Amino acid sequence: MNSYPWQSPRLWLGMTLNTWVNLLNGKSKNISTNRLGLVLITTFFALLQTLILPFAFLWEIIIGLHFRSLPSHESPLFIIGHWRSGTTILHELLCCFSELKAPTTYQCFSPQHFLLTEKIVTAIFSWVLPKTRTFDAVSLDWNSPQEDEFALLMLGAQSPYRRIAFPCFGDQLEGLDVSKLPLKQKEYWSQSLVLFVKRLMFNDSTPVDFKKSCTHCSHIDPTQTIPLS
Repeated sequence: MNSYPWQSPRLWLGMTLNTWVNLLNGKSKNISTNRLGLVLITTFFALLQTLILPFAFLWEIIIGLHFRSLPSHESPLFIIGHWRSGTTILHELLCCFSELKAPTTYQCFSPQHFLLTEKIVTAIFSWVLPKTRTFDAVSLDWNSPQEDEFALLMLGAQSPYRRIAFPCFGDQLEGLDVSKLPLKQKEYWSQSLVLFVKRLMFNDSTPVDFKKSCTHCSHIDPTQTIPLS
């Protein structure tokens, strides 16, 4: 077992109350008794996340975020590949180039309001994260490159990462193949990703370097790929 510091934030703390309740819907009876404390803490933070939303939305109106469109000449770079196949080290290496940037750990775990809160929260709570990821010893801080799938999860879009909370509930792979989602969920998934990219590129139009491993593989249309010669 890999130890995780007690004071370090858990994955679910970036969710709003609505997203958190939706994750628990129909599964609350399967919560382990030794995780009830975590559920209470997450519910408290979900309430805080929800209370921040009106201020974040007001700030985005003030800075004109919603009146901007994405730069048409800049396209994100998606790194694909199965987990544990080297995508993380490639992601880290690409982020060494000033021509590319990636969503940070804080941005992916607070995608709703990082434009308002990132500087102050990462400065005050820089000590809460472990120095390295517990499962592979890769260095970790709030500015480390992170997978954008976590941002979609925090935003309430359908994501196979929901299974991390309740691995005993079958496949739970809704969102792995976005084309098979109901129209409303598909539209919300797309809108969430576009809004997240707009927030990332608001202060810096540098092309976004994404990494989401296997989940982005499932989003590729094989009829539109170009074979290597």
